[in-house]
Amino acid sequence: MRTAGFSLAAVVTRPVGGLLSDRIGPVRVLVAAFPVTTVMALMLMLTLTPPPELAAGTTYVVPAFALGFGTGGVFALVAKLVRPSEVGTVTGFVGAAGGLGGYFPPLVATVYVLRLRKESDT
Repeated sequence: MRTAGFSLAAVVTRPVGGLLSDRIGPVRVLVAAFPVTTVMALMLMLTLTPPPELAAGTTYVVPAFALGFGTGGVFALVAKLVRPSEVGTVTGFVGAAGGLGGYFPPLVATVYVLRLRKESDT
């Protein structure tokens, strides 16, 4: 359920991040998104036992919002910084990197958590 909430929050906020980037600039959106993502990631990393359900849900969904806003900002920034003839290529690479970033970290985190649980059981 948390994974679905994370994905939904990130997908819904991506266009909002793009809209905000068009209005206030992509750098401002990214400057706001990065610290929120960093703080929430640190909270998740330093919590070995999951917090109660509401706190856990919030801790997982808030960084998803920030990452969604940031993704919208990144695509807006690419459009500003890259020659128009290369925007498709660069956004393709950015999208591929984002896809890999959404695929491998959950696998690594799962292995890590399972090892921690196994070590705590022994």
